[in-house]
Amino acid sequence: MVSVELTRDSRRRLHDMERKFPRTMRAAFGAAATRAQNRLRKVMRQAGGCYGVPTMAPHHEVSTHLRPGQKMGGVLAERHLIVKYRVDVDTQYIGWPDGLAAWASRFQDSDSHPFTPAQRKWMHARGIEDVPFTYARPTRDVIDSFAANLANEWPEMVLDRFDYYYRRNMARYGAVR
Repeated sequence: MVSVELTRDSRRRLHDMERKFPRTMRAAFGAAATRAQNRLRKVMRQAGGCYGVPTMAPHHEVSTHLRPGQKMGGVLAERHLIVKYRVDVDTQYIGWPDGLAAWASRFQDSDSHPFTPAQRKWMHARGIEDVPFTYARPTRDVIDSFAANLANEWPEMVLDRFDYYYRRNMARYGAVR
């Protein structure tokens, strides 16, 4: 889950605009959330390297051998599984459904453990010639880096969409609805 904390000035400005133009602001907030959702999808699809997320460490050699062609992030990178929804006036959830929260956490956390003799034998039987003695998954900092970047850009994203909707409504109706 991505959590963005706004500064006092940004929050006050957004609340004032929401009080004056509730429908337009609600639409702008949702559009900014969709933009953030699409950015997280891009981060996962490209294995980082954008929107403040460092390039993700590659899969362990055993993982790539056992699952050739596996994309980074696996199921976490699938477009339809990165969701967004509004929790309350100030909170927008962007991330994975609760059922994938454990996977998302494991994907980001480092892990290192030795392979048992049975595991090594199983891998050797599947064609891995030089089976390593340990498994080491590096840390992949996705959400914290993404949230830090998004916190800086969120107010501007909302205001950009607000400006677009405001101008569109003025052109259509001559007044903001």
